[in-house]
Amino acid sequence: MGSFSLLPVILCGGSGTRLWPLSRESYPKQFHRFIGANTLFEDTVIRAVALLGTTSSSAEIAIVCNETHRFMAAEQAARVFSGKVHIILEPAARNTAPAIAAVAHLFTNKTLVVLPSDHYMPTAQTLVHCVNAALPATVQGYLVTFGITPTSPETGYGYIAAGQLIQDLPGISKVAKFLEKPNLEVAKTLLASGTHTWNSGMFVMRAADFLSELKTYAPAVFEATQTAAAQAKFETDFVRLDKAAFESSPSISVDYAVFEHTTQAAVTPFNGTWSDLGSWSAVADLASNNSGADDAPTQHVQIDSSSNHIHASKPVALVGVNDLVIVDTEDALLITHKANSQQVKDAMALLAKRTPDLAKNHRKVQRPWGWYDSLDVGTNHQVKRIMVKPGASISLQTHEHRAEHWVIIKGEAQITLGKEVKTYQRYEHVFIPKQCLHRLQNVSKTDVELIEVQCGDYLGEDDIVRYEDVYGRVATPK
Repeated sequence: MGSFSLLPVILCGGSGTRLWPLSRESYPKQFHRFIGANTLFEDTVIRAVALLGTTSSSAEIAIVCNETHRFMAAEQAARVFSGKVHIILEPAARNTAPAIAAVAHLFTNKTLVVLPSDHYMPTAQTLVHCVNAALPATVQGYLVTFGITPTSPETGYGYIAAGQLIQDLPGISKVAKFLEKPNLEVAKTLLASGTHTWNSGMFVMRAADFLSELKTYAPAVFEATQTAAAQAKFETDFVRLDKAAFESSPSISVDYAVFEHTTQAAVTPFNGTWSDLGSWSAVADLASNNSGADDAPTQHVQIDSSSNHIHASKPVALVGVNDLVIVDTEDALLITHKANSQQVKDAMALLAKRTPDLAKNHRKVQRPWGWYDSLDVGTNHQVKRIMVKPGASISLQTHEHRAEHWVIIKGEAQITLGKEVKTYQRYEHVFIPKQCLHRLQNVSKTDVELIEVQCGDYLGEDDIVRYEDVYGRVATPK
């Protein structure tokens, strides 16, 4: 490939609303574990490294995500990959075309392998084979996508109609047409035709060739992302695209922007096991296929019941019911028939009108330094359990509207209180008055946990003034 070395590009912009209440805006499905020991995102990173055919320490990948998920993406990538990671931050959600374009502008001499982060594949073998088969087509300027062999008349996927085979490129066809998500009758017809595949959303293409087509068919996207990349700020771990320029880009998918117009679109079959886990029914089917039985750990009980999928940490008893999905989290419970699991996003939307936070956050909220779990909330008080990871630190901060009591219940914490810095042991108590400068640092090699009791007339997360913060966050009091 000469100078056009491979760069896997992992897209992390999805929210996975159909997998609520596990998947939420602040903690979407790609960062959760469904099958096996890794999250969907971690498995995507592992596949990306397999594509490079090199040791992880000498490999490099790119990840596109938003500000909220940047530390989650960095932490999970580091669990499975020791090479170079370029984490490119989107200032706003603008769909897949601007996200891919920004990476292409930053790495014009690369062949991009674009991978959504929320797909399930049991191994990397088929993907590696397909990418290797696609590379000769990219040398001729083709933008190659993978067509998934359909197994059912799915209405949640777009479809690709393959055209004529490209001469001297075995298994590669020109794209005749992209079809939008069909209704059930059309989907049945497409399945029966044997000539249509599901649109996988995975692509292989040289960055320069993609940008050339983008400039022709979506010039506004090209110009906005070119400026956003040119004016990007490079930090130690992140690349921050210029906010104003990126936000000026139209919000559009790469299919609409380029692939439905270009004559350079090509498709090759992807015949391995694949799922985008687009519903709880898909998760249930996958879990059943991997376990050989219902996904029911030993603490769950089923009597006269079958084909049920249970995702819960507490014991669940089912009696006389079949084909259900039960998902229990700290603050929400979902019960749906598998056949209706595509409607979960509608149920979530209705609940979110009454309790907006249900769509955004779990009760346990992830932070770059660890997490907090809101155990009890009242009019003038809130009780949290907080964990701070080894080597991590909350910001040096004050609160305008609340005082706090901290009780260390695990580990050893270094706490700043005003001008004093002191080490506190398990079971020791700290009182933090309103407007008092404070910070907790974990300088040990084990987790620190504490119980925090907040008291005040306003308890919102935005009641923070930060003076120092290793994570580059900025906040102002309400």
